[in-house]
Amino acid sequence: MTREYLFEALGELDGDMVCGARETVSARRRLSWRVLVPIAACLVLVIGALAVRGLPHLDGGVMDGESYAVDCEAPPMVCVGRGLYQIAIEQPELEGREDEFQYLGEITGRVDSAERPRESFSANDDLIGCSVYRLDEDIIVEYEGKYLLYELLYNYEDEE
Repeated sequence: MTREYLFEALGELDGDMVCGARETVSARRRLSWRVLVPIAACLVLVIGALAVRGLPHLDGGVMDGESYAVDCEAPPMVCVGRGLYQIAIEQPELEGREDEFQYLGEITGRVDSAERPRESFSANDDLIGCSVYRLDEDIIVEYEGKYLLYELLYNYEDEE
């Protein structure tokens, strides 16, 4: 295509068509990949941080009711009777409420930290010998002088 041919073709266009084309092009502006890549990278970082922050684990970490190390694949769980209990993410103040606790027994078994315990008084964390108490529908595990709340996660009686 020569310059002369292009000039003649454009010269035959109506002025309204040129103005209309200009408006259409400006309305369809696409985002550049140079803008989208940093936005996507930030989104991945935020989602990754939220996923790691939301997983409470105890194996190898400090067990203080507020912070948990992320070392194992499943959250700390205890099986008592036919119920499976998982440690509560937010620990309430339980000191001074001991008269509300009903003693149930002690943790006697341990399974791998990636498994869910299925035998009564077993846990997937190093809790052997810890006392277990009932408080309403949940249980309390006494670990190194501290009371930790475990909430009912699953009832094995539902399987029958």
